[in-house]
Amino acid sequence: LTVTVTDPAGRFVPNLTAGDFTILEDGKAQQLSTFATVEAPVDLTMLIDTSSSMHQDLRLAQEAASGLTRSLRSGDHAGVMGVATSVSKKQEVTADLSRVEEAIRSLQASGATAIYEAIYVALREFQVARRAATNVRRQAIVLLSDGLDTASHIPFEHVLDSVRRGDVTIFVIQLERNGKLPMDVDDSRYAFEARFAMRALARDSGGRFFTAQAATELPAIYNAIARELGNQYVLGYVPARQGGDGAFRRIAVHVRHPQGTHARTRAGYYAHLPRSTLVGPRSR
Repeated sequence: LTVTVTDPAGRFVPNLTAGDFTILEDGKAQQLSTFATVEAPVDLTMLIDTSSSMHQDLRLAQEAASGLTRSLRSGDHAGVMGVATSVSKKQEVTADLSRVEEAIRSLQASGATAIYEAIYVALREFQVARRAATNVRRQAIVLLSDGLDTASHIPFEHVLDSVRRGDVTIFVIQLERNGKLPMDVDDSRYAFEARFAMRALARDSGGRFFTAQAATELPAIYNAIARELGNQYVLGYVPARQGGDGAFRRIAVHVRHPQGTHARTRAGYYAHLPRSTLVGPRSR
C-alpha cells in the first residue's frame, strides 16, 4: 500500500514509524509486515492530453510536467505518453530524466481523446514492471486532460477494475477553463460523467483529483503532486484471512498518533487472483 498522511490542515505528516499505523481489511486489523518511507523510489508515468482542444494550453502543460520531472530524486524513473485519438508512447519509463523532458517538449496537439485506453496501457506496463522488480518501488500515474474520453475502445468500468487490481496511485488533473469542459462536450450529463469517472479513478487508487480553471494553475498543481510523492509511506501485510474467491476486499489505514491525521491509500484489492490474470480485459 502506498499511503499519504495529512494533518487536519492538509499538511503532510513526516517521520512516522511502523508502530503509528493500523491496517484494516474488511474492518479487521492486520499485522504489518513491510514498512518503507519516502526513500522508496517512484516510477512515474505522465499521461498528457494532446487532443485538438489542448492546442492553446499545451505549452503551459509541457512546462508544468517538466517541472515535475525536475523534482524527481535520484533513483526515481519517469515516462511520458501523449493522449489523443490513440495513445502515443513518447518515452518509456527511464532513469534518464533528460530524455523524459525531451519527450514532453515533443508533444503536439491533434485529434480526439483516448483517456481510458492510456490509463489501461500504463497500468499494464506497471504490472509487468512490478513482477520484475527486485526492490520496493512506488508506482504513480499523473493524468492531465481537458475533457472526457471520446476515443477509447475500453469502457470506464474495465479501467476502474484494472485500477482496483493494481497498486498504482493515480493523480488526475481536470483542466476546466472557467469551470467548463470543451464546447463539444459541454453538456451537463457528459460533464458530470467525466468528473465522476476521473474522481473515481483517483479515489480508488489512493490518489487525488485536481481541477484547474486555467492552464496557468498547472505548475502549482504539478508541484503539489511532486510534494506528495516526496511524502509517502509504503506499507505491506499478509492478509490474516487466507484463501478467497476473487472478491474485492476493502482496505483502510489509520494513524494512531498524532491525533486528527488522515491516511489515504487504495480502496482495496481482489483476493487471490491467479498470477496469470491480466489487469483488465484481454487485448483485442
